[in-house]
Amino acid sequence: PAYFRTWSDVEELHELERLYRERGAGEGLVLHAWRGLATVAFLFEIVVWMWLRYYLDLYLDVQAMRIFWQTGDLAFWWSNLGGIVLGLFWTAVELYRILRDERGG
Repeated sequence: PAYFRTWSDVEELHELERLYRERGAGEGLVLHAWRGLATVAFLFEIVVWMWLRYYLDLYLDVQAMRIFWQTGDLAFWWSNLGGIVLGLFWTAVELYRILRDERGG
């Protein structure tokens, strides 16, 4: 295992700063491995945990709405549609908050 796996975030940041200052062949390799590991972890989190889960949930909601429509349960159909709309609205609010905080607003 890599020597930096047990470090805290602060220790990782200090080591990253040191590697950027004085890059030899070994440190360059570690730096590229570090960057690659961070990129793979980020992409896995975005693609699997967020994107795939979102579309699976949306697919299941649409399937439930189809069943409610076919069986004549319009109250359930409308409540499910309301849940989808509220979920989209809440996502927009959270994105707005994140963007506002990043801009320093």
